[in-house]
Amino acid sequence: MMTRLLYSLTRWWRCYFLLLVASILSFVLIYVSKNDPSLEYYFPYFRLGSDYYNFYASGGAAKIKKLMEANNLDYELIVSNSKFCISYDPFDDGPDIDFLILSIGQTQNFKHRIAARSTWAKYLQKLKSKLVFVVGKPNSPQKTLTDEIQKHEDLIQINMPDHENYTSTKTLISVRWALTYCSKAKNLFIVSDSAVLNLKKFKSIEKDNLIQKYAINGQCDYSDENFAKALHLFFQDLNLKKKNESNAKMHKIDDYTGQYCSNLGWIISLEGARRLWETALSSPYMMKISPAYLNGYLAYKAKLNYSNLFKYQDTLPINKNCLSVFEKKPEFLLCAENFTISSRYSNYIAHWKSPAQGQLNLSKL
Repeated sequence: MMTRLLYSLTRWWRCYFLLLVASILSFVLIYVSKNDPSLEYYFPYFRLGSDYYNFYASGGAAKIKKLMEANNLDYELIVSNSKFCISYDPFDDGPDIDFLILSIGQTQNFKHRIAARSTWAKYLQKLKSKLVFVVGKPNSPQKTLTDEIQKHEDLIQINMPDHENYTSTKTLISVRWALTYCSKAKNLFIVSDSAVLNLKKFKSIEKDNLIQKYAINGQCDYSDENFAKALHLFFQDLNLKKKNESNAKMHKIDDYTGQYCSNLGWIISLEGARRLWETALSSPYMMKISPAYLNGYLAYKAKLNYSNLFKYQDTLPINKNCLSVFEKKPEFLLCAENFTISSRYSNYIAHWKSPAQGQLNLSKL
């Protein structure tokens, strides 16, 4: 009886306590979102997962609307590495590089870069290709990064937050860099720094002439319908605002359905990249809202097709590494790895060096 009485007396106090804790956490989250620029812009997505359409439709997305009307593609380069694409043969008017691989990552992922340099990237020159790593500016200076830049000369650094929410922006700035300093490259291959490349499959791409000139070439069977709905609402709102303005250009409400390509990697010709960049300059800035923006919506606006040519292992292989994946599925072009996990890094390197690793047969590349 006494136990029941105590439970009854304390029940309401427990409810009040939980409500107090929830309120404190909410205030902390709001405070952090106002003081962390990377989280401020991403707050609706952070708060509601992928349901940003309902958030937008509810009228509570003032921050996101303001962001969508801005266009922030003027980040400068800290390390430009402008001589990275110097001609192999100055008397040759043809393309110097069949594939310029832009590995988009973060400063802290140095193990990803070590793994690439010491394995598949070593053979790229045989395939008339080059790899450059793209990073942002970390919160505090890192001497190891400075040493890495000087030692390997294969990095460009952008003066922008080195945060995963800025990956699409970082990618577009790296496209701008390629158009400026690597204008004789034939194709750009945009990859995540977690990507491992299947060299045998990669070699067959150019040999079989698979790349479509005005297309995003990749694994393009992804869809984000919520993002497409949010776009429709955004342009409706924008046109309503402009109706009463003189000489205001109305935005066409597109029929974009939400299709996009895997961000583990995608290939675009230099001509297609130029069209994508020019389209980005005249489009609303929505890159922190959905991964579908860059190689989905922007590609649609730039009148680029989606060439669903390739297959990837775009989730982390379970109990095996990417080389094992390629041995069993040689048709896969890319595989995702996480080299920040030491066991995965050591297992991958050991497998690469193993004499039994015969599927790639790199000596015959």
